[in-house]
Amino acid sequence: LRRAVRHGWQTLDMKQPFLHKLVPTVVDAMGDAFPELKEHTAKVMAEIKDEEESFGRTLERGIALFNEAADEAKDNTIAAEQAFKLHDTFGFPIDLTEIMAEERGMSVDIAGYKELMERAKELAREAGGSKVSGQALLEIVQKENPPTTEFVGYDKAELQANEPVQLYRIVGDGYKIVDAAEPGDECVLVAKETPFYAEAGGQVGDTGFIGDKEGDAFRVLNTQRVGETIFHVGVVEEGTFDASDDTDNKLTFRVDHDRRRVIMANHTATHIMNHKLRAILGDHVQQKGSLVDEEKTRFDFSHNTSVTEQEIEQIETHVNHDIAADLPVHYDYAPQEDALKINSLRAVFGEKYPPTVRVVSIGPPVEELLKDPDTKEWMNYSIEFCGGTHLAKTGDAEGFVVVNEEGIAKGVRRITAITGKTAHKAQAEADMLLNRVNMLQDAPAEQLENSVAELTTAIEGATLPYLTKHKIQAGIAALGERVKEHRKELAKAASGNVVETARAIADAQSGSIIIANVVGADAKTLRDAMDVIRKKHPESALLLGAATGDKCAFLAAVPKPLIDKGLKAGDWVREVAKAAGGGGGGRPDMAQAGGKDAAK
Repeated sequence: LRRAVRHGWQTLDMKQPFLHKLVPTVVDAMGDAFPELKEHTAKVMAEIKDEEESFGRTLERGIALFNEAADEAKDNTIAAEQAFKLHDTFGFPIDLTEIMAEERGMSVDIAGYKELMERAKELAREAGGSKVSGQALLEIVQKENPPTTEFVGYDKAELQANEPVQLYRIVGDGYKIVDAAEPGDECVLVAKETPFYAEAGGQVGDTGFIGDKEGDAFRVLNTQRVGETIFHVGVVEEGTFDASDDTDNKLTFRVDHDRRRVIMANHTATHIMNHKLRAILGDHVQQKGSLVDEEKTRFDFSHNTSVTEQEIEQIETHVNHDIAADLPVHYDYAPQEDALKINSLRAVFGEKYPPTVRVVSIGPPVEELLKDPDTKEWMNYSIEFCGGTHLAKTGDAEGFVVVNEEGIAKGVRRITAITGKTAHKAQAEADMLLNRVNMLQDAPAEQLENSVAELTTAIEGATLPYLTKHKIQAGIAALGERVKEHRKELAKAASGNVVETARAIADAQSGSIIIANVVGADAKTLRDAMDVIRKKHPESALLLGAATGDKCAFLAAVPKPLIDKGLKAGDWVREVAKAAGGGGGGRPDMAQAGGKDAAK
């Protein structure tokens, strides 16, 4: 949509919203295949128009910034910092910046852009450790009487502030009320309305930016609520951020839409999973906690035994069935006493709810639930009290896989799952690894050792679907057993060869000191060689060496008469190992060492 708006603005000189006017034409062409378009034409038009207007408010400044970036570009490449600012401050998707650059015969520093994006994500992840503590926010509420904040983000991720905002700069452990802040200043901002969701009910707070048409930007790293006030916690990134009441320079609030979309997918999937757990494991399942963020959904529930692989497979199948069904996600407010009568409704045990509650229903509209709350059909749907943000329809979650199941307390289990592109990527990676394991089952044992080590390392650091990961681990274990058996056979053969070599050394050498390179031996089989030679020459001091790849091993043995004359095995083998770049030592009668350079 933003690419189209930009072309309309620059190419066709269309400065007013126009895309929404095309909706009736699309409905005429596609309405028979997608009848929901006919039912919701007005809603679709309104949503598209709202997005056009929101983007249009910052488009002119964004284009100007791009032109500046293009004029300042070195080596015909848009700088990473400029590309990031276009995305972060003005909502320009990076591919839009690339298209605009390509139109000028230029490129974009994508590698640098990705580094800046990762740094911004890291800042957001670290926001929990911010100097802005919950106690500081509580003091602001108690001492400054900030305004009550209305959350308006259920249906929008952007708005323009029509009321003054309050800005507090963090100073040490305290704060200071300010009208403006400079780059690097850590602040909290309060407004009378916001599209930013504050952390609550297991869902993390939104991130994003608040900026003006001049490009001055405040990066929101976290959103917290204290009482009825929502705090935007973050840092000034660009320009002098002015929070004063200036009617000519309104602030735009823009939530990180891509991040929120993933959070909403995980949250909606959590509701579906909660419903399926009760259907598959039993009515005793009660929610004990949850965490929904941009990486995963983590759900804790009452259950006395581990969830079996068969049950996890059922959970995944049932959740994905509801996602594929593309069920609408409805929400509405209702008196608590009426909502509690709805058959299948889920509420967190022990949680205190207000007199008027928000009901989220995946499938039937809330008004239908309230009209006939006893209907048995409602048991087929997820219905919960919830104040969080959700998808408009389940199909937008795209897919669901469980990545872990574990016990966290007596009678409490935890399931961690992922959705969307993250789930597809994890499944694709798991399928690739499983295919490698299956292909290795018929490979010769002598070729497996490195492959087993590589596969083991690969699954240790990867997020993989629980069921496929278990298959991979079982396959690796089977390959590992074959490697062990092969090692035993090699060791047995090597030991036999080493014994024969040792007998030849014992027959060829004699005297008070015997020194020999035992070809084919290693640190372990040198002892076998030592036993053979000592048996024939118990009066001799022995020093044996063996090359094992790039490294080497040494073993020394000295009988008591020679120890009494001053020759000690530990000293002897230590000096020898030094010559080969290693070290070691031991008792006067028996000692071992290793070297790093087998050539010596």
